Amino acid sequence: WKVDLPELYAIDKVIIYNRLDCCSDRIKSAKVYVGQEYCGSVRYEAGKPAFEVECNGAVGGSITITNGENYLTLCEVQASGEPAGEAQPLVNVAKDKPTSQNSVGWGGIP
Repeated sequence: WKVDLPELYAIDKVIIYNRLDCCSDRIKSAKVYVGQEYCGSVRYEAGKPAFEVECNGAVGGSITITNGENYLTLCEVQASGEPAGEAQPLVNVAKDKPTSQNSVGWGGIP
């Protein structure tokens, strides 16, 4: 999963909403990056609907979530941050931006 941001942003945190109907363990160990900077990975807990990864102001022009251990399955992503260099309230900087995925399975639609 990847979103390209319209400018450089300092990202405070990324919240990943998980599937609960099936396959929820696929989010285990998913890694979050802002640009090339690694923020952290998901610490999976069964039945938990959302996972927060702290990025502590990492600056970049994109946010990427990968999972080399399994298929990456998620429902929604929220990223809070501000334009780099400007102090503003935290907002969801990924909202309504185009996203992409690199594969589909089981009849999924990209």
